Amino acid sequence: MKFCLSNTIVFLSFIVQIISLQYSDKPGLKELFKVPGFSNESENNFLEPRFKSVKSFLRDDPEPKPNDVNLKNNKKVNDEKNNSNASSNKNNKKNSNGVNVVDLSSPEKVLNAWASITSESFLNQSKFPTITQDAIAHNIELRGITRLNQFWKEGKSSGIPTDETFWFVLRGQYIYYFSSKSDLNILGSFYVKSMMDKRHYYSPLSGTEDSCMEVISQSDASYTLCFESKSIKFSWLCSLQKLQNLRQEIECMPPDSVGDLDFQYKPEYVEVKDVQPILIIPTGSRRCNNKWNYSHRGADWECICKDGLRQSPIDLPLKESAELTSVHHMFQYDHIESTINFDIVGGYIKQNNKVRISFKNGAVRILHPNLGKIVDNEGGVYLGEEITFHTPSEHTINGKRFDLEMQVIHYGRSQGDIAKQIVVSFLFVKTPGIYNKLFDNFNFIDLPNPLDVEKDITKDFSIFDLYDQPGDESSRDTRYFSYYQYDGSLTFPPCTERTRHFVVADPIPLSSTVIQLFQEALVIPDMASDTQIFVNRNSSFENIREIQPLNNRSVTLYDNKKFGCINYESKKPKKAPGHWEKRSIKVPHYIYVRSAEPSGITGAEVIEKDETALNLINS
Repeated sequence: MKFCLSNTIVFLSFIVQIISLQYSDKPGLKELFKVPGFSNESENNFLEPRFKSVKSFLRDDPEPKPNDVNLKNNKKVNDEKNNSNASSNKNNKKNSNGVNVVDLSSPEKVLNAWASITSESFLNQSKFPTITQDAIAHNIELRGITRLNQFWKEGKSSGIPTDETFWFVLRGQYIYYFSSKSDLNILGSFYVKSMMDKRHYYSPLSGTEDSCMEVISQSDASYTLCFESKSIKFSWLCSLQKLQNLRQEIECMPPDSVGDLDFQYKPEYVEVKDVQPILIIPTGSRRCNNKWNYSHRGADWECICKDGLRQSPIDLPLKESAELTSVHHMFQYDHIESTINFDIVGGYIKQNNKVRISFKNGAVRILHPNLGKIVDNEGGVYLGEEITFHTPSEHTINGKRFDLEMQVIHYGRSQGDIAKQIVVSFLFVKTPGIYNKLFDNFNFIDLPNPLDVEKDITKDFSIFDLYDQPGDESSRDTRYFSYYQYDGSLTFPPCTERTRHFVVADPIPLSSTVIQLFQEALVIPDMASDTQIFVNRNSSFENIREIQPLNNRSVTLYDNKKFGCINYESKKPKKAPGHWEKRSIKVPHYIYVRSAEPSGITGAEVIEKDETALNLINS
């Protein structure tokens, strides 16, 4: 009898515990993990380690897990939390629609979920600028105006659902998104100013039209977020509405509170019409400066080219009135062999092929992976990878425009300088009879043009061959010269800022013939057939961008002579020794007589027809 009574007492105690758990206001550990998008790694509905504090975000050691700190044999702390958070926990329960309304005013509460993001603001290059590296422009990838996850293929094994999906985190009124759950690099973030349900909007992620919401950021940009299910969407939407004390959707309300609302809910009736199916074929979104050219000197270029405040080129002051600086940089340009023995960026040049001079995007250009380097005063290293020719010059000095400008574009290679550029510009002034070793090596007699877009460079060269005459020995790899400095942009689309310009202050004399041939390379050449000549009158002999506003930027001059560096002047053309001589010659005068009889003119004699034609051609 005693044994049966003890068993009965144990059984009744077990029943009481089950009943108490059933009606307890505090959700258990498993209930906390039912919040949409949460996992066991989200640490019991607490903020993930990368968002807990600045200290924990910057260090590698993990934060203590809640199972060890908050949930293990700490009855007193749990009882106090149960008493203080009873009302908020009650609101965090799922309602009849499976929606979790989370109290986002608590810094410990966050929501996580896979979602896609769509916005027209992705087309705005001032917000999402192009990064140029290795002579290649990198943009965020889009399908229409929906952003694509560039790490989807590598991250499929870690659970990324589709190439349009990112891992989103909602903390307070801030939304962050990452390429994957484990990624620590924030791809984007924005403050939620307002939000609304977006019904009848199809989401490929869920396959339905009721899993998307629209969010307006602090800068009034509109973003559409589409989740894996309707319940996850309402968990985010309802939690944000609760945080901002807004009237909530009917799906947000617990069943027992719907009757207390000050309005009567009426079901929404939608009239469905039977229509014929329509095939919609999506097309690619238009990008900024598509098919740009120099016909309007850049006045019709768009996006950052139009809205940027640090654009190039500019008008430079005279050397006498410029602000001086002693800060100088090291310029080192290597000897470049005409035959390349390694692959170049993007496969433009393959092994054992000639370096090429080409016509591309309205200019004569030369691409090479290493034309030389610049080391700035802070130790940053920039490699020269492109030479571009503009005629006339893009930069001016005190309003004066020169005949030709050669820009050498360098891309950052050191840490912290990857997305930066340095452009070194050499200006040329037309001077009859002055030739130049660098242009002679480029074979300026046979330049590419819009019809014949590529030519081989058959001679070795160096940038500093600019200061030598044809036939001179190879120049030094390093030179010192005076140059202007200012912060600007590339002078052609995408007009990327974060670009420093060094413009050599002393123009270099260059033959009129060389400059004229570079001008003629910009136009489609005239063509002739057996019966007629085709003359192209629509091309322009210039490829420049108009002068841009300075906008209070600082322009300084490094004066090589003043600050004591070695000064290399342009060499004057060599004059071979010799003298002039004069001799008198008799020039025959040919007369055509319209008769078979001799004319009788003194000294005239009849000659053969072939001799006449030959002498006339030679004369």
